[in-house]
Amino acid sequence: MAKKLEEYSSSDLERLMMVKKRIETLINNMSEALIGLDETGKILFMNDTALTISNLKKEVVIGNQIQEVAKSNDLIRTLASELILNAKPEPIKLYADQKESYFEKEFIPIKIIPTGKKEEKNIGNVILLKNITSYKEKN
Repeated sequence: MAKKLEEYSSSDLERLMMVKKRIETLINNMSEALIGLDETGKILFMNDTALTISNLKKEVVIGNQIQEVAKSNDLIRTLASELILNAKPEPIKLYADQKESYFEKEFIPIKIIPTGKKEEKNIGNVILLKNITSYKEKN
C-alpha cells in the first residue's frame, strides 16, 4: 500500500511539474510583457519581454514584493502605484528595443471560486503591457 501511495504521489507530482513547465513556456513565448502577482503583491513571474523592458533580472524580482522592486525601478513603480490606486491605465512611453516605444497597460484581476464556496476570491493580478508603438507611429 505504501508503495502504491508513493507511486501515486510521484506521478501526481510529475504531472504538476509538467503543467507548470507548460505554463512557464507559454508565458515566456508571449510577445506582450506579463507580470504575475499573488494576492499579497509578491511577484510570481515576469516573462522575458517584461524583464527586458524593465531592465530587470529574474533572480532579482521573482518572489519579492512589487513595492520592494518599485523602490529601484521607475516602470515597476508606475505599474505598482496604478494597480494599487486602481487608476485608469494610460499608455506609457519607454525606451525599449533601442528606440522609444509605447505600451498600453492592462491590469487583470485573477479570481476563483474556491471549492465549496459561492463567493469569488481574488488570488492575484496579471499586468499586461502591449506594445502599441507601430500604431502610435502611424498616427
